[in-house]
Amino acid sequence: ERHLAPGLTQPEFSQLLLFAARARAKEVETARDGLRDFLKAREGETPGDWIAVLGGFLLEEIDEPDLLTRVEDDSITFDEVTEEEKRHMAHFYAGLRSLIAGDETRAAHSFRQVEPDGETTRVETRLAQAELEQLETQGSE
Repeated sequence: ERHLAPGLTQPEFSQLLLFAARARAKEVETARDGLRDFLKAREGETPGDWIAVLGGFLLEEIDEPDLLTRVEDDSITFDEVTEEEKRHMAHFYAGLRSLIAGDETRAAHSFRQVEPDGETTRVETRLAQAELEQLETQGSE
């Protein structure tokens, strides 16, 4: 079953999006603490799944090249997330992490890698488009 915004139907993805919202609101430490607590609470349930990988990336436990390598690892799964969806999410969260670090150029590059699919169903895809539009608007001012 596909929903308009699959990322909002699973609590695990909602936690990642909550991190994104808090981080964009300049509450980075609160965002990290909340994500760290969430990941710790689910340890042992599904170690090494895609949520754990994304969480580890956002907590700066793994770097971007490692994250992008893990996209192609078929043993790292979650629910029915496809490799293409994993790639889009990886680039969105890489862009977010670059924004948190203050690197808008790198963030824009990452957001451009999140190509909309035909239905533009992933929340991360829409957020990447919105972030890119905002960066481009700021750049033209």
